[in-house]
Amino acid sequence: MNKKFLVTGASGFIGKPLVSCLSQMPGVTVLGVGRSSKPSGHLRYQRVDLSDPGKLKAILKKERPDCIFHLAGGRSGEILQMVNDNVSTTVNVFEAIRSLKDYHPRVVITGSAAEYGKITGRKRPVHENAPTHPAGLYGWVKLLQTRTALHYAGLGEDVVIARLFNILGPGIQEDMAAGQFVKELLHLEKSSRPKFLNVSNLEGMRDFLDIRDICEALVILSLKGKKGEIYNICSQKGVIMREFLNMMITASGQRGIKVKENRKNKPGVIYAVGSSAKLRQITGWKAKYSLSQSILDTLAFYRL
Repeated sequence: MNKKFLVTGASGFIGKPLVSCLSQMPGVTVLGVGRSSKPSGHLRYQRVDLSDPGKLKAILKKERPDCIFHLAGGRSGEILQMVNDNVSTTVNVFEAIRSLKDYHPRVVITGSAAEYGKITGRKRPVHENAPTHPAGLYGWVKLLQTRTALHYAGLGEDVVIARLFNILGPGIQEDMAAGQFVKELLHLEKSSRPKFLNVSNLEGMRDFLDIRDICEALVILSLKGKKGEIYNICSQKGVIMREFLNMMITASGQRGIKVKENRKNKPGVIYAVGSSAKLRQITGWKAKYSLSQSILDTLAFYRL
């Protein structure tokens, strides 16, 4: 294989393992851009604010990567900040591409299961053709990003959308539920005080997949996904959050932890389990990491 890949948000939670995955492929050149400092490794990296389309255009004009993974974005902040981080940067990526003559790289956009939102009462895996009813701001912003990308697909650009469900694995961010659980558990591990864990309502069912499986699926989609299509990246296995937390507590090896759950605070989405049948049929992808193994590896990563 002789391909050049560009990863935006290359120093982020998904960006780092994706760069590692790509770098192991023979004949591949990996470039990274982002607002943060350069991650470790031999990555060719430039600090670039994607709200400045001029810098991105200059990089694309010089490097002309065959594929762009657009991972840069954000889950927090006020609405204008979230729209800028997720949607405006997407517009800038495509406008930079369209400003160059005879240049149509594949662009992989990472969407979110939050775009489906309140598909409750179904109790069966959600397919890509399901209606979208986002339950929160992040879901609405990601849906707008997806529709923006599909707009450019309609203009002839080579776009693939990868909708990610709940992520687990080494390096998980603390603003995600699993990351918060890990942080609290490791804090209790070092504490001599009585062990109490205060959490929100845990009755929701979620679909967790290891970040390493996600990165492999993203790479395969960049090579085999069909232009203009949306693909769920998920395990197809639901776990109630209460059971998930118990699995994490058991894996931590701690005893005597008392969980205080606020059952009055209902989750915005009760059931969020996806179908990856479309992805598997087109690419042959299969997850390699079990939920229990991913939990162990996540805890081990943060104990280092």
